[in-house]
Amino acid sequence: MNDDDLRRLFEETQRHVDEKAAETQRYVEQKATETQRHVDEKAAETQRHFDVSTEAFQHEVRLLAESVDVKITHLTNRVDQLEEKVDRGFAETQAMIKFSHAELRSPRASPRAVHG
Repeated sequence: MNDDDLRRLFEETQRHVDEKAAETQRYVEQKATETQRHVDEKAAETQRHFDVSTEAFQHEVRLLAESVDVKITHLTNRVDQLEEKVDRGFAETQAMIKFSHAELRSPRASPRAVHG
């Protein structure tokens, strides 16, 4: 093999390597594009699922807040009723005490008047 043969072989090999490198570059770019498209699709799908989950969670929180509000209203009403009952009972007890004191002070309630 002479220098010209070697040069042709080298040029041929270089062309073949350049073609394969260009082919590999196109393949890598194509796969990168496909991969990016797949990642974008999955990201959008994940975002949709996240949005639906967030919306459902917010709905559940609203329901819970409404339930808590109803319970607080019920408990507040019950406390108000109990306070009124206690106040009434206290007022009745004080009235009975005043009445008893008045009875004890009256002349007809005196033990001497009863046994005298």
